[in-house]
Amino acid sequence: MSLLNKYRSPAVERALDILEYLAGAGTATLADIVRDRGLPKSTAFVLLVTLRDRGYVIHNAEGRYQLGLRLVNLGHSAVERIDITEVSQPVMSRLAADIKETVHLGVLSGTSVVQVGKAESPLAVKLTSYIGQLRPLHSTAMGKTLLAFLPADEREDLLRRITLARKTPRTITRPEVLRQELDEVCARGYAVDDEETNMGVRCVGAPIRNYTGRVVAALSVSGPAERIPLSRVPEVAQKVMAGAQEISRALGYL
Repeated sequence: MSLLNKYRSPAVERALDILEYLAGAGTATLADIVRDRGLPKSTAFVLLVTLRDRGYVIHNAEGRYQLGLRLVNLGHSAVERIDITEVSQPVMSRLAADIKETVHLGVLSGTSVVQVGKAESPLAVKLTSYIGQLRPLHSTAMGKTLLAFLPADEREDLLRRITLARKTPRTITRPEVLRQELDEVCARGYAVDDEETNMGVRCVGAPIRNYTGRVVAALSVSGPAERIPLSRVPEVAQKVMAGAQEISRALGYL
């Protein structure tokens, strides 16, 4: 068995087979899927129920299955992320050169932030991070930015699902305190990670909006706390917000 085959998931492959089959067929009954995909009836039924409950499949009034709108949302999200990364890089590079600290671009991924872009500090001593790195929502500047600007119902849903794990003595671990912090982020337009994820590291983040006005990403500057003292945060925040606004305009936000 090859290494790739060893880590393949039969259940995921069967679910994807069903989605790809429905993409071609338009609509199909359970019997159609069982016959054409060669799946056991019980397996196909369980997968269809799961896909239906997650919005990836619809069971219509005629008793036939078809693709759900959740897939449209995922496709739209994928396109947006590619565009955001491309248009953000020049802005991030300029910001890193100006502020002399590392700049990150992050998007919401489940109950975490995933870093999808980066421009490194030109200084010898810099933060270590990588594209694809998952970061917590409640203690990072990018995470708090993304949480703060979500619609109220989506924000509350995430707040119920995430664990407010203590990363440092400064981490906010009480939901009511975090809610107050998020309201302040909305009011001032930027978020601060004040050594809440890593001691000795301070970050400032601002929201990026798409053409509909929805916040779809966060831009942040991160550096040693001694190089970004609290007295410098307002200056850094203005530059981060200006960079985020430039990217937002490139995405069609007016």
